[in-house]
Amino acid sequence: MSTTAEQNIPNQAGSTPASGRVPDSTSSIAPRPLRLLTTDELAAQPSTLHQVVELITVAYRGNRIFGADSRFESDTELIDELSETGIGAALFESQHAGTERAVAAAFAKPYTIQGAQDWERRDMESETGGSENIEPQFPVYELFGVASINQPHCRKQGLAQQCQDALAAALKERLGVDSVRFVLRVVEELNGAYWRRRGFKQVGEGSMRPKGQWNSDQDFLLIMMGKLV
Repeated sequence: MSTTAEQNIPNQAGSTPASGRVPDSTSSIAPRPLRLLTTDELAAQPSTLHQVVELITVAYRGNRIFGADSRFESDTELIDELSETGIGAALFESQHAGTERAVAAAFAKPYTIQGAQDWERRDMESETGGSENIEPQFPVYELFGVASINQPHCRKQGLAQQCQDALAAALKERLGVDSVRFVLRVVEELNGAYWRRRGFKQVGEGSMRPKGQWNSDQDFLLIMMGKLV
């Protein structure tokens, strides 16, 4: 799902805020460095990798449908899903004693229709006019692992959006194109409204998934959403 419901699991969590409180002494105007992250960089920086995975995990566990499950079984699962052609972006803030922590993140990997579930292929073909037109005009990347920390000094600042904007800019520069298309799998009940407010539109009808899938405690509607950026 996009942890948005993204990928192999419900994205859903992606945009769900993380939980926790911040000391009153933390400044809301402190600079937050943004870093682009490749698989090589994540593999070489296990502390950074763990911070980002923990951020996504807390967000994922904060939703009301999928309970206490984790988005990733291990830190390295994020690297495997990102693949060498994917890219991530994360914002960090300084902590005591010169340490830092991740407060927002987003990842993007190339999207292909091959291997997609039947409902997903149907919905993507409905937008392009059929399987013969499935190759899009612009490169298509799937968003996942979109998360931001839910603490007073970080709320309503568009931190996750900053990460997505950085991904779009990096991909356009890397690929030499004017636009890229972001798609993601979204659990309607959790994050549909969130992504619509950010300009994403539903693709096709989606698919009702049964209680128990991804350890959900109820049936849920899984949809594809997309946006040209």
